[in-house]
Parts: sequence; structure tokens; C-alpha cells
Amino acid sequence: MATYEEAIDLIYGRFRTAWNAQATAIAGYLPEVKYEGVEDDKNASQSKIWARVSTRGVIGRQATLGTPQVGKHEYETVGLVTVQIFLPKKDATAITKGRRLAQVAQNAYRSIAAGDEVWFRDATIKEQPPETSWYQINVTAEYNFMETV
Repeated sequence: MATYEEAIDLIYGRFRTAWNAQATAIAGYLPEVKYEGVEDDKNASQSKIWARVSTRGVIGRQATLGTPQVGKHEYETVGLVTVQIFLPKKDATAITKGRRLAQVAQNAYRSIAAGDEVWFRDATIKEQPPETSWYQINVTAEYNFMETV
């Protein structure tokens, strides 16, 4: 059983571990990662790859009528983790690097449990229409975890 805060830490931790281990070999440097709740750097470089990771709860439901602990119930939370990878159009190899980085993010959430507390499924890569300065590739995965309250 995980608390909400513990689950989010595990979700972000799965990505951070994979990204830190593999992204430098793909991009030639470690691309910056921005997480929810951390102020954006308004002066961030538009010539480097970067990523944003966020979570969104989708469903919270009671999963049991009771537990071995009197007066407590188990609740299941289901949500989506999204990794957005931004690739500068100035870089002729950006889209190739982005696809490889998207695979890193996807593999971080494929058929994996984080600490036996959070389960992931349906990790999917979705290329987005290009913007003026950026290519964007999103990776989404469904997660779920149980908590006792």
C-alpha cells in the first residue's frame, strides 16, 4: 500500500532512473526535466531537448468493504503519467533522438511495478504535430495503486 505522495514519488522515480541512465548517450547531454510544482525557467534554452513529466488522477474508488484493520477500507487510484519531450527544430537529428528518448520513457513504464506499490500499463508513444520551434513526442502510461484509509 502506498500513500498518494509515495505513489507520485515512485512514478517520477521510475522515469528519473531510466532518463538519467540513458538520455545522455542519446542526446549527447542530459536533457533537462521539468516536474509539476517546480517553477519553469523562463530563460530556458530553445536549442536543447527537454522534457516535462506530470500526473493526472482519473479515478479514485473504494476497492473493499473492509480490511483486516477494523474500520479501514482499501481505495484504488487510477491515473495517467505523461512525459512530454520537446525537440528543437534547429537540430537536424532531433526527431531521431526524440524517438529514442520516447522509448526510454515508454520502457520505464512498461509492465513494471514501482516498489511493488504502483503498477503501470499501456505505455504509449504519441508524436504530436510540430510547433513553430519544436517537435513534440508524448509518452503516456496508466498507473494504479492501492491505499488503506
